[in-house]
Amino acid sequence: MELYEAIINDVLCYNLEQHVAFVVRIKAPAYQMFNENTDAEFKKLDLTGVKLDVRYNEGKFTRFNLVCETKDSKSPYIVNLLVHYDLIEILKLNLIMAEVKKNLNESPENKAPYQVVTLDELEKNFAGSKLVNHRVGIGYELVAAKS
Repeated sequence: MELYEAIINDVLCYNLEQHVAFVVRIKAPAYQMFNENTDAEFKKLDLTGVKLDVRYNEGKFTRFNLVCETKDSKSPYIVNLLVHYDLIEILKLNLIMAEVKKNLNESPENKAPYQVVTLDELEKNFAGSKLVNHRVGIGYELVAAKS
């Protein structure tokens, strides 16, 4: 058996003048156990109630939250990603070199046309960018395996 954590890929913004887009990879609070014969079940995870909520003001992100809502809960569960920075990875995607792929969870050995950047670099490049905040896919990352 293997334990997988859901990874959400959201295009946060793009800047056509700089020919870049920024994608945020978020470790979602959703886990599933699978054995080697359950590939079809990977597609059953529904994260429609999980959204990225961002606010940008005067050169800084003032809100960078992962909001998790369910039908059963009265109020959403909110994760402040500015505090829990270990749950996100920010990718700077070169739009000229990139053939945009739906699955950004592929390993870096595939020479993906992106680089990992810091939140500070995202903030520097965010001015003049168009906010998109659009989900481009859900992937899975292996957390633990039982031999």
